[in-house]
Amino acid sequence: MHITHESLGSVIKKTNCAVIVKVQSASKPQIERFHKTINITAIPLKVIFGELNATGAVLFRYLEGRPHFRNQTTVSPLVSGSGQEFDLKKGDEAIFLLGTNNNESEYHNLLRVETKSNLQVIKRCKKEIQ
Repeated sequence: MHITHESLGSVIKKTNCAVIVKVQSASKPQIERFHKTINITAIPLKVIFGELNATGAVLFRYLEGRPHFRNQTTVSPLVSGSGQEFDLKKGDEAIFLLGTNNNESEYHNLLRVETKSNLQVIKRCKKEIQ
């Protein structure tokens, strides 16, 4: 069983905001039967596109489907993440791609984490879909 990661271009299409952040803390992954979640507190350094109406430390949540069996069928989820989401630690600077927020939650919906070295690739992908 495995996880399939969406392409960056596919994730950019559903990204409302991209922001460079400095990680303040990251929880231990919470593993449940069908998904794994991590909560991250980070300080926004620069918005690349979109809007992030927040100041100071901001709460983010990433949720990733887990491989599992449904009846006799293997379910290998397609996830928006890059694979770096669960490796974040205090002091890391990264690009967070954010999706639509659930207004009932205090957390911003984190779709994907990218390294700062991918900044130009992200800008190019966003420009291509506009």
